[in-house]
Amino acid sequence: MAERQWTPQQEQSITATGGTLLVSAAAGSGKTAVLVERVIRLITAEENPVDVDRLLIVTFTRAAAAEMRQRLGAALAKKAAEQPENLTYQRQQMLLPQAQISTIHGFCAALLREHAARAGLPPHFRVAEEAESILLQEDALDAVLEQSYTAKEPGFMALAAQLSGKKNDETLRQAVRQAYTFMQAQPFPERWLSQQLEAYTAVCPAEKTRWMQAISREMALTLDCCTVWE
Repeated sequence: MAERQWTPQQEQSITATGGTLLVSAAAGSGKTAVLVERVIRLITAEENPVDVDRLLIVTFTRAAAAEMRQRLGAALAKKAAEQPENLTYQRQQMLLPQAQISTIHGFCAALLREHAARAGLPPHFRVAEEAESILLQEDALDAVLEQSYTAKEPGFMALAAQLSGKKNDETLRQAVRQAYTFMQAQPFPERWLSQQLEAYTAVCPAEKTRWMQAISREMALTLDCCTVWE
């Protein structure tokens, strides 16, 4: 079977070294094949080869991780059959079962499980499934809202009055869910939240607030448009 011919862009993605590499490509363009080839070349290089169990390969889904491991195994088996005298391929085949090829959740869970005592976690913890996570979040939201309603803090009561409907407070609940989800997407959620709160509590002239600056930019753009049409 003839060797696969890579495009110049694919070849560059396979061979690039010396720093962080970001590759963007459309679905079905061969990203997985390129990554497999890149790993194969890294672990079988004549100079400074890297054992496959010293690499961390992270995918988005478990299925993708399984496919990556299967493709690497198949590629190594093919190379070993073509060059039986080269023991490098056999060595990498033996190390492949120990290779870190998983989702980011799987890798983090394995790392925490290995150091559970230092992390203050029970050694047999597990990652909650999505349905379980949603139930836990709803339980936490119920507890927080019940506590807040009981305390009757003026700020919270004003917010509840603003967002809650006549029959229930689902609008308030949805606002909390959306804020929490967005906050968790930030690199440092608590720091981001503190910065947002500062925007409301900072004492400065109205024209210097971010809100007034945004309004001013919008007004200036509108006036420019009106001037052009005149």
